[in-house]
Amino acid sequence: MSRLPFAKQAQNSQVLRAKLACQGLSDQDQVLPAFLTQVDYYRFKGYAWFFFEDKTNHTAQARFIPGTDAAEILDLYEFDAELRGYIMKLSEIIEVWLRAAMIRHFPSNGDPLAYATQPGLYFAEDKHEQDLHELKRLLKKNETLPFVRAFYSKYDSEYPPLWIATEVMSFGLLSKWYSNIKDASVRKKIALEVGLQAPAFESFLRVFTIFRNAAAHHSRVWNLASAVQGVTLRKPPELLSESLDGADTSKINFVLAIAVYIARQLGTGEKCIPGLRQLLINASGAMLDEMDIPDGFEQFELWA
Repeated sequence: MSRLPFAKQAQNSQVLRAKLACQGLSDQDQVLPAFLTQVDYYRFKGYAWFFFEDKTNHTAQARFIPGTDAAEILDLYEFDAELRGYIMKLSEIIEVWLRAAMIRHFPSNGDPLAYATQPGLYFAEDKHEQDLHELKRLLKKNETLPFVRAFYSKYDSEYPPLWIATEVMSFGLLSKWYSNIKDASVRKKIALEVGLQAPAFESFLRVFTIFRNAAAHHSRVWNLASAVQGVTLRKPPELLSESLDGADTSKINFVLAIAVYIARQLGTGEKCIPGLRQLLINASGAMLDEMDIPDGFEQFELWA
C-alpha cells in the first residue's frame, strides 16, 4: 500500500479546542486551555480516544460519546499519572531485591568478576556479549558516580565486581542477565525467593520491563497492551490465582498482580499496595475492563 506525503499544518490551541467542540466535547469548567498548555494536543488525544463512540475512527469526523466533558479526560490523565507512580514504586522494590538476589546466588565460585569473564555461565554467549557491551555503555555513562570513580581509580580491571555492576544496570539489562544464566538451579533459587517458578518469573520480567519503561518515560500505561505476551501460569500461587484467572498476559492486570504478589512476598508492599488498591477502586468499571482488572478484585486476598 502506498503511503501519503505528510501535509498537515500545525494549529494553535484555540483552533484545536474548536475542533474538539465540533467533535462533541464539552468543557463546562473550562479546563481545556490549561490542560492543552500543560499537555500537548497529540498526547491529549491518546487519552481522549477512550471517550469516542468509534475508537477505530481516527479522522476529524470521529465523535465523542454524547455528554463527554474535558474534565473526564483530565481525570483519566491524572489517574494514569498516579498509576505510573505506583508502577515505579513496585519497580524499585523488585529491582533492588533482584540486584541483591543476583549477588547472593550468581554461580561465581567466589569470583566477583565471573559474571563478565566467564561466558560459559550463560545460555547464549552472543547475547552475553551484547549485554557486556551495554554494561560498558552504562559504566561510561555513570563514570562520575562516586563508587564507579573510586573503583576505577584504584583498580586496573575492565569490569567492576558484580555488586557494583548491578548498581548501574537498567531494569531491562538486569532481567536479561538473570534470564541468560545457564544454571537452572540458580534461576530457580532466585525466583523461589518471591514464591514463583523460574519460567513464570522470567516471563513476568519481560512484560513488566515494558510497562516499567513506559512509566519511567511518562507514556500512557493504563490501557497499554504489550507486544510481548507473558506466560500463562498453569498453577499460580494461591494468592495469585483469582487475579490471574483468564488474564490477558499482555495487559496491565497481569503485571500489576504479579508485582503486588512479589512485593507481598518480600514484605515491602505496605507503603504502596493500599494506595494502588484505592486508586483502582476509584476507577470506572469501563476503565478497569480496559485494563483487564477482574470484577470485585478488591475482595481478592491479594488486594485485601
